[in-house]
Amino acid sequence: MGYENQNSPMIRVDNKELKQELKSDFNTLSTGINTDITQFKNQTTAQLADRATKEELDRKVSQIVSGSPKGTYSTLAMLQAAKPSGDAGVYVVSADGKWYYWNNAAWTAGGVYQSTGLGDKSVTSDKRTVIGDALLLSYFNTLGLVLDFDFDAGVVTIPRDTNVVYGKNKYGTSVTADLKVNMNKSFGLNLLYFNTVTNVFSIQTSGTLSSLSEDNLLIAVINLITKTVQCSSAYSINGREPGAKNRLPLTPRTPREIKTVWCGQDGTVVGDEIWMLGGGSSDHSVWSRVNRYDKNWGFLGALDHNLGHANGVDYKNGKLLVYNGGGYPPEISLYSNPKEKTVLNVSDSANTKIIFKEGNAKEQLEGDGSACFGESNNIVYYACIVSKVYLRIYKILLGMGDVNLSDTTSDKSNPNKWGTFISGKSTSDYNGTAQILGSYLGYVGSEAQPQGMCYDGYIYLSTGFVTLHALKIKLQTDGTFEVADDYNYPYTGYANNKYHVEPEATFILDDYLYVVGLKETDNMVKFRL
Repeated sequence: MGYENQNSPMIRVDNKELKQELKSDFNTLSTGINTDITQFKNQTTAQLADRATKEELDRKVSQIVSGSPKGTYSTLAMLQAAKPSGDAGVYVVSADGKWYYWNNAAWTAGGVYQSTGLGDKSVTSDKRTVIGDALLLSYFNTLGLVLDFDFDAGVVTIPRDTNVVYGKNKYGTSVTADLKVNMNKSFGLNLLYFNTVTNVFSIQTSGTLSSLSEDNLLIAVINLITKTVQCSSAYSINGREPGAKNRLPLTPRTPREIKTVWCGQDGTVVGDEIWMLGGGSSDHSVWSRVNRYDKNWGFLGALDHNLGHANGVDYKNGKLLVYNGGGYPPEISLYSNPKEKTVLNVSDSANTKIIFKEGNAKEQLEGDGSACFGESNNIVYYACIVSKVYLRIYKILLGMGDVNLSDTTSDKSNPNKWGTFISGKSTSDYNGTAQILGSYLGYVGSEAQPQGMCYDGYIYLSTGFVTLHALKIKLQTDGTFEVADDYNYPYTGYANNKYHVEPEATFILDDYLYVVGLKETDNMVKFRL
């Protein structure tokens, strides 16, 4: 029973009722805690049951010993056969890439082995992709045939007796006939592939690359728009050396003047005169003549020379150059002040001769060509034929004064230095030595035999035996040359019958290019440069 008043109300609670309520709440809480503890205990026991005991861990560690594999087997079966009773350490199985340890009963996988990097040279070509790798073609044909890209016909020709070489593997192709593969002209870019399984060449485009198998190797990238090729092997374009296509203009030019002028071999402008040299013998035993003309081709007289065949003749700053090829090792005579002479004798002290042949090891430069001065009196360009359609042009530095350019090796094995040094020469006189500074190879078409030759920044070179013409040649920095133009006049007689006129003399006078020839008749044409 409780009491209250108006100012501070009080509630009286019976002690017995309070105790009963507290006991009930405690029993409920206790029951919940016991349930949670039981669930936690059960979960912990289950987790511990899944874990290895200390003894088991010790046993596994003792079997593994270290993380480094003791060996490698191709398959698990091979490992089981080799180690049927187990072994300490781990072994790698190549088939699945996993490492295995012995668990006292069986070989057990421990996971993918990636703890170390690949060893040097440990991956063979069989374990990697090859698609797109460039390959090399090796040619065994006796005709010198190479892979040819004919843009006009749209055909790639793989010559017979060609092998495909990739790494240390060689794959055979046809040995009885050339293989033809058609380009896909609907695409500007074609790719030539070779399949190492089927031994088949094929043209692919951007739309077909995704379907290629990993056995395809890349041979060449073909640009049908620019008509160019990227290829690691030797090749030709339309049967010519790469870059030769469209570099040989053959449009005949109308000469400014046509004359009948005597021509022996080559000619040049000597001061205010034109000298035309006949061809003597290459061993200097047979003499020939030098016909002298004024610039209007008025005859001034003649003098004799025995400077050789005179395949190439040039004059610069008081020096006469006469190239002698043919049946003799290539040589040049460098004659000082020839206008003061009544006869030009190869043995004259005013003449310095350089023979491009030394020793048995070095032999000689290619012969039967032509030569002329270059940028100065100590630079000579020498052209010689290397096949029916290709020429090589050498740039040669001449030794003057005490600058000895000769080969000083004991066995004369330096291929770039020539001649025998003559001491006591002034700085403006030749000392008989020469050094090859470089060479340039280029395509000139049929009738490549060099004839007359001159230089004005470009090289002008007559070639062949049938047409009065001179090629305008530009030397490139990559060791090739380009035919920039062709001053060409096919000579015909009064009945429009074509004469075969062999070009011989080629020289420049007053901004005109002169080409003088012989056979069937002596003729000269004059072109405006």
